[in-house]
Amino acid sequence: VPSPRVLPPFVKQFSVVLPSCSGSERAHLHFRMGRHCALTAIEALDPGSGLTDLERGPARFPLWPHGVTGSITHTDGFVSAAVASTSHVRALGIDTERMFLPDLEAGVASVIATPEEMTRAAAGIYSRFEALTLVFSIKESIFKCLYPVVGKFFEFCGVRIVEVDAETNMFRAELATSLSSEFRRGSIVIGRFELNATRVATGVCLAADSEAGFR
Repeated sequence: VPSPRVLPPFVKQFSVVLPSCSGSERAHLHFRMGRHCALTAIEALDPGSGLTDLERGPARFPLWPHGVTGSITHTDGFVSAAVASTSHVRALGIDTERMFLPDLEAGVASVIATPEEMTRAAAGIYSRFEALTLVFSIKESIFKCLYPVVGKFFEFCGVRIVEVDAETNMFRAELATSLSSEFRRGSIVIGRFELNATRVATGVCLAADSEAGFR
């Protein structure tokens, strides 16, 4: 199936839609297909690589082969993986979320987003549920991108949404806490998003040249 258009064209991404299932069967299927998507994307990036499996690293993140970095995401019925050469990309993060429903929104909104962030994400275009799902997904993508670089967990409040542009599908965020000497409080993160009737997808790409920042 087509992958969300949230990353630069030199990033290889592969996505699949899965049949409905529940419980442990769904968790196992999502894990297995996440690895399948990752290996397929790696093969597209480096034909003939011959890679047949990915080991798990800290926090269950996959251990990418030398010269490759990537990210995996899965939500109900959808799995995707993206990879890039470390000559282009230092780290990347992708996330896809099914649109939040009212019963879930009531319990998590205050943990995920401030009222100001919700206003910026909605921007008079998106509903409250779309805006909250978008904020959640943006922060997940940023975490997936930066955690392998800084080796440090950070909460939703560690990232602040500064701008969401519905015309360009770009977002801008800043770190609300210092994660390392390089990624300090106030550092700007730029990424892309895609939104449809049922899902939100986001992507963040940190250039190999640290001075280039986020693409």
